[in-house]
Amino acid sequence: PSTYQDPCGWTAGGAVGAGDRARHQLGSVLEDPQGHRLHGVCIPSAKAVKAWGDKLGAKPIFRHLADQCIEQLRSLTAEPSQPPADWSREADFKCSCPDCKMLAKFLLDPEAKVGRFSLRQERRQHLHQQIDSRQCDCTHVTDRRGSPQTLVCTKTQASYERRLKQYGIDQELLRELESLTASPASALPSPHKRKAASAKRARK
Repeated sequence: PSTYQDPCGWTAGGAVGAGDRARHQLGSVLEDPQGHRLHGVCIPSAKAVKAWGDKLGAKPIFRHLADQCIEQLRSLTAEPSQPPADWSREADFKCSCPDCKMLAKFLLDPEAKVGRFSLRQERRQHLHQQIDSRQCDCTHVTDRRGSPQTLVCTKTQASYERRLKQYGIDQELLRELESLTASPASALPSPHKRKAASAKRARK
């Protein structure tokens, strides 16, 4: 969470002299928080508004925006990400050439972990580009024995690992925002103070 920055420069100092502009910038986010990027816009904006404190009447704005972020984060962390049940992987290629169809068939196969494709260099390079651009869950290396050489693809759990990492980040962000919105314990009277106040009222 500490790596997130205020994307619009809504610092407390800047907000003091530009209240109307700051409110205007926040307007679209407040009207439709779910229509904006949660991690890139909404959460950093909530933190920036929190930094304003009592300035510009920022507390209600912060609470509204933070509550929306918390709702989305709770939804995202309701269930932990599960690892794939077999070796089937996504194969969403825009290209429909025979080589890409062959690669897609391999990726969708629930039992095959390793695929070997003996192809000329330009065809191997094409598959390299497709795998990298679509972030496919497989590595690719070239076995240089023989002619044509062989592209060796090995399936991974990269997507699951990314989801698992994001799940942990979202849990931490949720705890942070819930902490920021919680009433501070110091704001509540201690048992000792409550007892003293009760005794004072009884003496009146």
